[in-house]
Amino acid sequence: MGHDHHFLQRLDRASRAEAEFALALYRDHEALKFILDSARVPPEAERIALEITPGGPHVIVQRDGHFVTCLGSGMSVGPHPVVPRARIDGWLAAVADLRARSKMAALVKRPGEGIGGLFGRVVERADNLSREEFIGISAWQSLLAPEWYDEARQDLVRALQWTHEPLPRCGRRGLPADSAYARWKLFWAIGHQWLLATMGSRDYMAAHLADLERIQVTFSAGVAMLGSTRLSMRAWWGAARIGKPLVAVAKQRLAAPTDVRDLVDAAMTLAVIGLRHAGLRAETRKALAAPRQYGSEELAQGAAVIAEEIARAFDDPEAYDRSFVDMGRELYVERSAHLPAGSPWRFACAADVPDDLARTVALGCDKDSFSDDHAAGYALWSVATIAKAKAEDFYLPREVERALRTPWTPERTEELLGRRARRCLRPEPKRAATTVGRNDPCACGSGRKHKKCCGGWAGHSAMAAGA
Repeated sequence: MGHDHHFLQRLDRASRAEAEFALALYRDHEALKFILDSARVPPEAERIALEITPGGPHVIVQRDGHFVTCLGSGMSVGPHPVVPRARIDGWLAAVADLRARSKMAALVKRPGEGIGGLFGRVVERADNLSREEFIGISAWQSLLAPEWYDEARQDLVRALQWTHEPLPRCGRRGLPADSAYARWKLFWAIGHQWLLATMGSRDYMAAHLADLERIQVTFSAGVAMLGSTRLSMRAWWGAARIGKPLVAVAKQRLAAPTDVRDLVDAAMTLAVIGLRHAGLRAETRKALAAPRQYGSEELAQGAAVIAEEIARAFDDPEAYDRSFVDMGRELYVERSAHLPAGSPWRFACAADVPDDLARTVALGCDKDSFSDDHAAGYALWSVATIAKAKAEDFYLPREVERALRTPWTPERTEELLGRRARRCLRPEPKRAATTVGRNDPCACGSGRKHKKCCGGWAGHSAMAAGA
């Protein structure tokens, strides 16, 4: 208590605002512990200097959290390592966010439901997990991230096994409804787990990331093989969060892709990393624009279109994000058309749809990359939005989710998990693209010019055939 008393006496070396900030740290033991744990100061340092204002004052604290003294502006901190104010503010914001998530967890828990029941919703809620539920579950991210990551990878292996099988018809002689629903839930749980695993510290992934680089496989490759834009966008968001450790392997895949989907996955990985991390922007942009020789005309055409489209996103990411969110407004109007007049979640026109709802609907759009001509282009249009999004942006608020929910049927599982099997067993013949003027409105109804929409992507035979 002697050190603490000395600290309180020396607060007269700081201004009133500075003293109030120092006292706030002094009273908040939980926040101070988070700061000291996050600072990772050298193990031999017994005391740490916390910068209250750049250049001083500084607060000197012991490793165990006891406050020693306050040093005024211009006073030397001696041998003590300094934690800058900007980093302290960032960690305090993280503490505030964690407390808000913990409060949400308490609000969304059902009477008598334990924490395990709340976590169980990651699987049980399938594609209907709400924003409030996700935020509440994420309060335990720092503790359970490695477990969620392992579960995501294990569930991904199972889901991929199912997609390699010709899925039996659901119904009287097909896949039992309970088994079909179990597969449906597991499929969508992969996306929740991927976000939960990557939204905080990624130190626990180090060994696995090194292994991915050794075998030259991108972080999101397995998810992309499921053929769902909705899941792929979540995996690319995780890649953006991880950043630098994934750049080398993405470059390798971009130089030697196995097919167009592999090419898109590598390009999206580099693009979202570059758009999220300013320090990696020049490196990733250069890698994406570099000329390369590919083994087929389809890959060469695809690479040219990808490079052109992503270059636009790098030139003006804000405009690219606005364009994608505007697509979400149109999608929202379509999804909400069944709601009765007067519903608070039905809007008269697309322009009335709030940004946060439009963004979530756009990020939640599930296109089949095995057969949908526009799936690859849609993925590219999402790049700036993915790079700047928060994890909860992938989820609708609870009341909106309930209003827009589509009832599950066994046939929906068959369609979802049968995509890859149907593509492998019964490949569709390539079809010649319809001739449309480059400056004409695109036939897909996006509202964009053909040259900036399907003419810049799906019109290529490789994309139209799913490659």
